[in-house]
Amino acid sequence: IFGLFDVHGFFNVQLVALKVCEPTGELLRTLDRRGKRIIDFVDDQPTKKLSGINRASKKAIFEAVTGLGEELLLLLGSILMNIVDDGSTNYGYYPRLNFNCVNMLRFAKLESFLSVLGELGSVSFDDLHSGSARAKLLDLLESQFSFKPNTRFPSSELYVCLDRGPVLGEIAIMLRVLATPSRLMTENSIKEYFSSVKRSVLCVTQLEQPVEPRIVFNRKVFEQEFKLGWKPDQGDHSPYILKR
Repeated sequence: IFGLFDVHGFFNVQLVALKVCEPTGELLRTLDRRGKRIIDFVDDQPTKKLSGINRASKKAIFEAVTGLGEELLLLLGSILMNIVDDGSTNYGYYPRLNFNCVNMLRFAKLESFLSVLGELGSVSFDDLHSGSARAKLLDLLESQFSFKPNTRFPSSELYVCLDRGPVLGEIAIMLRVLATPSRLMTENSIKEYFSSVKRSVLCVTQLEQPVEPRIVFNRKVFEQEFKLGWKPDQGDHSPYILKR
């Protein structure tokens, strides 16, 4: 389910998953409000044509899908952690399955993300300028912070997860509009683009009231959110704690 962009394809996968995993159906229904919303949608409207869903509903469904995918992977990691002895890890993050799931997500420094958004907010919609802005956004997506199992999350820096809603949805909007040829650009598309830039800034700067799921992380929030423990080596005095 992780990172699927095809909403119709997701429903096919989800229906199969619920049928095969019938004994865990009740557990899946209690994962969180994102999971419940998407499962209820499938249960209540199994034959509804997705083409009839409006844009806002598609966006909400997309965010629910990505959130549910993370919950399922982390839940699986927690289950296996209680079954398999993870004592083979000499030092670093554990359980390794949880870490490997998190390592599939893309992260960028908050400072870098805001810098790119600042440039995106001053785009003039000609083909040359739009192409340059789109390239910078793609560079940010491709040059994300790379995690290593034996390197702890930075203690004094903030990072943004680029693969969680609503940031993921906003990035998709910006990329789509920037890819539109200038001759096909409409006033509504331009308004949608700048609104998306503004919403992206608000998402990552309102730290007093963080959005859900969490998209801005320091070390403490990162390890708690993804249920990761850190086992220090002999020269590391970081606390040996697993946040469940």
